[in-house]
Amino acid sequence: MGLTGQGNFHLTVKESHQGKPFLMLEPTGANKELLEGGFIALALREGTTFAEAQTLADEMRKHISEATIAKGG
Repeated sequence: MGLTGQGNFHLTVKESHQGKPFLMLEPTGANKELLEGGFIALALREGTTFAEAQTLADEMRKHISEATIAKGG
């Protein structure tokens, strides 16, 4: 496998251009190079409100300590 990295990510709720909430994972610190300045967007089911997305993000922050990114093959 190519580049693999593990570390901390900042999880936030954002709103798309269509006004729909989504979860965004941005690598922090030295891990920023893993996604070359990008981020991971998690799409939510149709009808999910911003408040529901925020509740989901809050719960995820309680239980997830870090993420692993694996690129290449």
